[in-house]
Amino acid sequence: MTLLAIDSDGNRHRFLRGMITHDLVQRGVAFEEAYAAARAIRDQFGDRGEVTTAEIREAITGQLHKMYGDSVPSSFLGPQITTPPLQVIYHGQEQPFSRGLLARSMQAAGVDLDDVARVLAEEGVSAFTKSFEELLTTLEEKARSLRPG
Repeated sequence: MTLLAIDSDGNRHRFLRGMITHDLVQRGVAFEEAYAAARAIRDQFGDRGEVTTAEIREAITGQLHKMYGDSVPSSFLGPQITTPPLQVIYHGQEQPFSRGLLARSMQAAGVDLDDVARVLAEEGVSAFTKSFEELLTTLEEKARSLRPG
């Protein structure tokens, strides 16, 4: 029997174990354990035709407590905060950021991406080398100050 999940707006969606598995993996649960939890949660709802997303959330929390007891890592108990995708305005329309579109736009503007990459690599290596040398100097000075005599 197909189980439907009803969201807070009253929309009905097919219950998918894969969605719960993915959510739990994103929280840090190992895939095998996440899949086992999703299976157990689906089984918990048995032959019901519908379940609310609030009930699903409660079932997830309950299943995690069954699996881990009181030692459930806090990151497992709540969804991870995700940042919304970066939006850009292109030809007057808002759309998700695209690296490919940015590269094509830069090339169309006459920017030599190979040259940009070369300069960034050189400056990055130079900055890293300078910082690393400063770190070594600081460590040598500290080691000298700690030596007796």
